Amino acid sequence: MERGRVRVERGLESVVAAGIPLPLPRGGAESLADTLVGLLAAAIDSGRLAPGTRLPSSRALAAAADVSRNVVLAAYAVLAERGLATGRHGSGSYVRADGRPRRARPVPDTAPWLERLTPVREDSGRPGPVLDLRLRARPAAALPTAVWRRAWQAAAQRRLPSGYGDPAGDRRLRAALADYLVAGRGVAAAPADVVVTGGAAEALGLLLRAVIRTGDRVAVEEPGYPPFTRMARERGAVVVPVPVDGDGIRVELVRRLDPPPRMLLLTPAHQFPTTAPLSGDRRRQLLSWAREQGVLLVEDDYGGEFTAAGPPALAASDDQGVVAYVGTLSRLLAPSLRTGYLVAPRPLAAAVARLRGETDSYLSLPVQQAVAELLSTGELTRQLRRARKLVAEQRTALSAAAHPPLPRGLGGGLHVLLDTADAQAEAECAEALLRDGILVDRLSTYWYGPPAATGLLLDYAGVAPATLTRLVARLDRLTTPDMT
Repeated sequence: MERGRVRVERGLESVVAAGIPLPLPRGGAESLADTLVGLLAAAIDSGRLAPGTRLPSSRALAAAADVSRNVVLAAYAVLAERGLATGRHGSGSYVRADGRPRRARPVPDTAPWLERLTPVREDSGRPGPVLDLRLRARPAAALPTAVWRRAWQAAAQRRLPSGYGDPAGDRRLRAALADYLVAGRGVAAAPADVVVTGGAAEALGLLLRAVIRTGDRVAVEEPGYPPFTRMARERGAVVVPVPVDGDGIRVELVRRLDPPPRMLLLTPAHQFPTTAPLSGDRRRQLLSWAREQGVLLVEDDYGGEFTAAGPPALAASDDQGVVAYVGTLSRLLAPSLRTGYLVAPRPLAAAVARLRGETDSYLSLPVQQAVAELLSTGELTRQLRRARKLVAEQRTALSAAAHPPLPRGLGGGLHVLLDTADAQAEAECAEALLRDGILVDRLSTYWYGPPAATGLLLDYAGVAPATLTRLVARLDRLTTPDMT
C-alpha cells in the first residue's frame, strides 16, 4: 500500500508542478472533463508534463480536482484517443513516450543579453565522422569496467557524506595523488599542496582568479592553448604571446619582456599544439628568470605520463616555489570523471581552495573516493601500463609513413603534428579528410597572431593501431604532389 501511495503522490506532484490548478476552476462554458483535458493536453504539448511521466490514478486526481472519478476517466480516454496518453495494465496512465518532441523554451525576438551571445552553428546535416582526431581529452585506453565497478563499490561502502567536504578535495585522494606524482613525474608535494579540481581547465581558471588582476600581464606560448587566453582576457589581463620553436618556448624572448608578466603558462613536456619539448637548457634558464623576476610559472603537464624519454616535469626541478603544476586524469580514466589537480606552494593552494569554497565549486565526494581507491590499490598504475603499451603500438603505426617527413611529436603526449607546405595545402588536406569522415585540427587556428606555420594535428588517443595504419596510408596519398 505504501508503494502505491508514493506513486500516486508523485503523479499528483507532477500535475501540480505542471501548473494545473487543483481543485479545477469552475464557472466556464465547457464541461469539467473538457476543462481537465485542455489543461492536461496543454501541459503535455508544452513539455511541462514530459514523455513517460506517470499520471495520477483516477481516484487520486478526482479527489484533488474535486470532481467525480468518471470525469477523470473520461478525460484520460480523450487524451488516449489523441495519442497524448496511454494506459499500462496494472500500472496506470502515462504521458506517451513515443518520441514526441518536447517543446523548446521561448526565445525573445530581441534582447540586449541575446545580442551578446556567440551564435552556435547548427548541424549541417553532414553524416557523423568516421574518425574524430581533433585535440580532445579522450582517454588513452579504456579503463576495464570491472576495475571501475570495484572502485565504485568500495566508495559506496562509505557513509554518504552529509556536507560538501573540503574544497581542496578529499584528503585521501590528495595524499594518493601526491604519491603518484612524485613516483611518476618527480613532483614532490605534501597533501596540503594539492587541490583536486574539475579538470585542468578549472585549475587554470582558479589560478587566474587567485593571482591575476585587471591590467596584469600574462605570457602564453605562441601558438598555444586558446581557452586559457580567453580566460585570461576575461580577467582583464593583457595577454603577451611568446613564440616557440623546436626546443619549446623561446626563453631569450621571455627575458626581454618589460615589464615581466605576473604569470607564464607553458607546456614543457609536449608543447601544445606544436609537440616540441622544452629543452633542458631552456628549463634551467626559465626557472632562473622566474626566481629573479617573481613570475609564477604555470606548467600544464597535460600529456606528461606519456613522455617516452626526457626530463621529468619542470616542477620537479623547482626548489624555490615558482611553479604551479597542473594535471588531469582524463587521459588515464575518463573526462566524465572531471578529475584534475593543482600542485602549488601552500599559500597559493590554500587560496585556490578558498576560491572553490566561496563559489560552491565542489566535486562529488563519492567520485573522489572511487578515484582514490584506484590510486591506493595500484589500479591507476596498472591502467597507465596498459595505456603506455597501446600508445607504443600507436606510435609505431604512425611512424610507418611511406613519405617523409614523419609526424612530429611521437616522443610524448597523445597527438602529433604533420607539417604542410602552406595554408592552402593545410586546408585542402583537412577538407579531403573531412570528406572521408575524418576530423582533424589545423595548426593555423591555434595562433593568436598571423600563423607562422601550418599543419594537421592528429589526436590518436584510444584509436586502434590498425586504424592508424590505414590513416597513414591516406595521409601519404594526400601529401604527395598530385594530392590523389
